[in-house]
Amino acid sequence: MIARWWSCLFGLLCVHAEGTRWTASQSPASIRQVEINSSVEISCSTSLPSPMALSLHRFFKADAQIVYLSLSKANITKQNPREHYIDRVQVTREHLKPEYQVTLQLSKLKRDDTDLYYCSWTYFEDKEFTMEHLRSNGTVLVVGEKRPEAQCPIPTLDLVLVCAGATALILILSFCGVRLYRGRRVRTEGNFRPVPPPRTERPHRNRSCSCNSHPPHNQPYLVTSLQSPYLNR
Repeated sequence: MIARWWSCLFGLLCVHAEGTRWTASQSPASIRQVEINSSVEISCSTSLPSPMALSLHRFFKADAQIVYLSLSKANITKQNPREHYIDRVQVTREHLKPEYQVTLQLSKLKRDDTDLYYCSWTYFEDKEFTMEHLRSNGTVLVVGEKRPEAQCPIPTLDLVLVCAGATALILILSFCGVRLYRGRRVRTEGNFRPVPPPRTERPHRNRSCSCNSHPPHNQPYLVTSLQSPYLNR
């Protein structure tokens, strides 16, 4: 979101060199999500035949100048970095053809370094005998936190196949478990025999009858005997 905001603002505030036969360019157009304490490179190019100086500026911070390079016959004769950039800016490459190009490196970046950086070429105008400045389009630099580590994306098809296989395996194991449980239950019920209850011992009856234990009964019948006194009479 921040990078898009800077890009839109850069498009509105871009300075074009109109009415001149010379051109100036700059690359890259934007550098987004740069890590803190890292470094970036900005290349400034021009079609001027004999520029006198090159300077790098920050657009939104009071148009602050970062470094000033004195040139003579397309050669850098002197470098003047500003106080806060003495050990943070340096020239890394210099080309003469097809256009004159100078590459500057900014290091030890901080959050406060987020800005629009543009190159300004100073040259002498023969017709008007004045010193002119030719600006390039600029580079949007956004300094942020450390980039998250890239993770290997998992293909959607592979993920679907893995999930389907895991689901099928779970269903098969569940079905086998139910079948095994039911088989054991049926087998247990078929072999079950009820245990008879323990037999209680009956009390022993005394079969010897004791005559004296019973009271004398009245004999309703007359018992006759040969030895009866009534018969002997």
